Amino acid sequence: MTKKTEVPKVLVAYPDDFKRPVFFERTLNKVLSGLEDYQIQSLNDVHLFTEELFGDRVTKIEGIDESAHSKLSELTANADYAVIFWNGYEFNYLVHQALSLPIQSRIIPISTTKVRNKDAGEQYDVYIGRRSPWGNPFAIGDDGMDRKDVIEKYKKYFQSEILSDPSKKKALRSLKGKRLGCHCKPMACHGDVIADYLNSLDD
Repeated sequence: MTKKTEVPKVLVAYPDDFKRPVFFERTLNKVLSGLEDYQIQSLNDVHLFTEELFGDRVTKIEGIDESAHSKLSELTANADYAVIFWNGYEFNYLVHQALSLPIQSRIIPISTTKVRNKDAGEQYDVYIGRRSPWGNPFAIGDDGMDRKDVIEKYKKYFQSEILSDPSKKKALRSLKGKRLGCHCKPMACHGDVIADYLNSLDD
């Protein structure tokens, strides 16, 4: 009787603010090209990248944050391969575990843009508040607008005044991978509009 070979388990993880599906697909297809069969263990697949790419090969693992070291250790110990998209400050423990275990690991360096609260003492690289080139010209309270209103107004402004202007659009790309300082987080912020755009660029 032929012994059944266990299907290799591939642990895949990416940070929440990574929004580049084309790069994700291209990278995974290249990394896994040498495997005839495999099962994907997808950690917190918030954008459904693995589900859409691999379908019923995916086992979704949800609700595990970076502080759950014992669970992350168990995941990596049970995997045969690990593919981690790493921005340098999230998944540090998972990266350490993957590299310290006798499994085949691929750490994919990426850069992501995040919005930080300068008033809370969080470190930032570029200030994007009012009186900066990237400030929101619409203020809460003007014409009875609330936070949701001013962000919606900024989305339209972002499209019409920044993305449609070649020089501004080029300058905008200089913010990619930076920490953007404002006053709103963890509440919704116009900086989220900027970060979402930059984090979705597939270049």
